[in-house]
Amino acid sequence: MKSINLDISQLILNKKYKYSELCFILNDKERSRGNSRNSQFKNWKRYFYWELQGHSFIITKVFTEPKEKIDKRGGNHNIYSSYIDKLLKQYLYMCGSTPTYATSNKLAYIFGMVNKNYCITEDNKQKFLSLCHYNVQDTNETAMYDVLYIIKETIKSSLKSSLERLEKHKLITYSSIYMMAFCNEHRPANQDENEMIQQVEIDILKEIGVRKKSELFYNDTLRHEYYTKVQGVVKENVEKLNYIYQAYEINFDKDKLANISKSSSILMKQLNNIIIETTYKKLEARQEEARKKAENLIGKPPPRMGKVINRIANNYLSFGKYVIDLLININSVDIKQQILNITSINNKKIKKIEMYSEFISNQNEEDQEMWQSIFENELTF
Repeated sequence: MKSINLDISQLILNKKYKYSELCFILNDKERSRGNSRNSQFKNWKRYFYWELQGHSFIITKVFTEPKEKIDKRGGNHNIYSSYIDKLLKQYLYMCGSTPTYATSNKLAYIFGMVNKNYCITEDNKQKFLSLCHYNVQDTNETAMYDVLYIIKETIKSSLKSSLERLEKHKLITYSSIYMMAFCNEHRPANQDENEMIQQVEIDILKEIGVRKKSELFYNDTLRHEYYTKVQGVVKENVEKLNYIYQAYEINFDKDKLANISKSSSILMKQLNNIIIETTYKKLEARQEEARKKAENLIGKPPPRMGKVINRIANNYLSFGKYVIDLLININSVDIKQQILNITSINNKKIKKIEMYSEFISNQNEEDQEMWQSIFENELTF
């Protein structure tokens, strides 16, 4: 069955649909049971997730952007594939020894998909936002979260697709594993440790009232609580353990990975430019989708529409572009230390900075430097 683009604009989370209703809403043809309907469901999973209740579908998640389509016949030839495949083979060739262990973020940085600022920002979103507010004032929190989410999904899906292609061509084998970090050693978790970690994660999710880890992305407080508790329980069960993390274990035969002729730095720059461009286009798509939703609003928007309102704001794309440059552009200034230097996030402090900044900007030009000096401590985090 040929894959078609679906119209998911009318899907409602947690609503129950019959199969025929879904096909009508999605503008998709009803299929007979068997391979045809199974292929249809595979395509649907690129756009949304559901749970079955009897013969009904309950929508549990709708993606703003459809996931990549994996072509089982010849690999997934998306716009990143030719770059990432070559860079991955080059990286493994240079590693030499097998197996090689690497996190998604490490590979993304090495391949030029993001810069140094991305990883530190992922764990310090509000600190990053405060730093941006100090530098440009006109910030948009939803734009920041959208950029981070788009980058995360791009890294996750494109790297996995590349690994699957190389494995299909029998150049590598790979698996996602837990790594155990000790003072002088990082090693894969053994079977007992793996089972223990997976159970701890399930227990902590239940404890904090969250169904899936993906729900933690937009809640830094809950996310921090989850990972702190997981790390704490696991450390109690493994002597001298510092922390755990997830990584890929990649096995390969170096002789099958011929050294590529094109400079990896050129490939990195080209890939970096493409990801900057596509991330911005996805932001534009989100804004357009938000505008369509806002057209149906009557009166004061409900609180749950906050993200929609932020996405149609005038500063959504401009601030999004600013964030993209800071987190993706490989030529961007390194702000890691500046983020770490922000010790507390306080909305009152932000408002205070705004107040003093406005006061200074309203003074005579010759007096502004003097007032800047007087309020120097008030204008920094």
